[in-house]
Amino acid sequence: MRFTDGFWQLREGVSGLYASEAHDIDARDGRLVITAPTKVIERRGDTLNRPVLTVTLSAPLEGVIGVLIEHHTGGRPHEGFDLPGLDSGSQGV
Repeated sequence: MRFTDGFWQLREGVSGLYASEAHDIDARDGRLVITAPTKVIERRGDTLNRPVLTVTLSAPLEGVIGVLIEHHTGGRPHEGFDLPGLDSGSQGV
């Protein structure tokens, strides 16, 4: 699924959420890791139902800045679920 019309324009009906502030900044392993909410946090309710981005800045080469923006990091891996009535030796279709 494509979300852009060309390189920079968003398709009709698609809206983007962007980092609004640097909430936490952590320097580790030669990188800056920034926790960036998509809304400025003014009060406690601003933390509800809003995505939070993890922005990692690095310098892989001299004169080059690497930018990695992630969402949904740090969660537990979902290993799936068991199907009722399926033996451990049989395979599903």
